[in-house]
Amino acid sequence: MPTCPYCCTTWSYKETWKAMWSFHKLKCPHCGEKSFHSRKSRLKTGSASMYGALFPLVSIIPVTLLLTGPLFFLGVVVVFAYMPKLIELSREEEPLI
Repeated sequence: MPTCPYCCTTWSYKETWKAMWSFHKLKCPHCGEKSFHSRKSRLKTGSASMYGALFPLVSIIPVTLLLTGPLFFLGVVVVFAYMPKLIELSREEEPLI
């Protein structure tokens, strides 16, 4: 779970889930300061979402097209449930490169 870089308070899962949908500035629910996703956090969440989407397509076990849809949905749900645990915050916006 992310920790605010200003007040050092750890956010709850619910607070993180709400803030996860704003891609640039995140406002701390405790102190109100604006934070940003860290570079490492953006790389982790991007990789996790890609793995969740590609999981059923690159499955080792051959599956029929009938199972590909539910596997895709399951992969997306698992990734989005785990994503708040991957978020880290920084005081400044960091470039990806």
